[in-house]
Amino acid sequence: ACADYAHKGDTVKAWKETLYKPLPADATEEKKNTLIQELKKAFIDLEALSCCTIKYTYLNNYLCITVDYSNADTQQTISELYSHGLIESRATISMSQTSSELIRQGMVKK
Repeated sequence: ACADYAHKGDTVKAWKETLYKPLPADATEEKKNTLIQELKKAFIDLEALSCCTIKYTYLNNYLCITVDYSNADTQQTISELYSHGLIESRATISMSQTSSELIRQGMVKK
């Protein structure tokens, strides 16, 4: 979700987070659907944001929750993210604010 190379002052326009929820060993389709419905309730605030898209998929024995954040370079999106406590400032999001976290996740090469 991020370019191979990013510079400290670059504006962040979009990013992606993926969360992995282990599935029980005896997970039937019904149990999987129930789990997705429970998680949708937990992510209802994010789903209401115009800048977020959430996808639920399966990978091996995990339910993958992928959150795509887009248009992060617009003032409307910045205000939404700030008002929901997802960012700490109303300033434009730049790599200087996120580079250490992205590097920790292996998304940005130094």
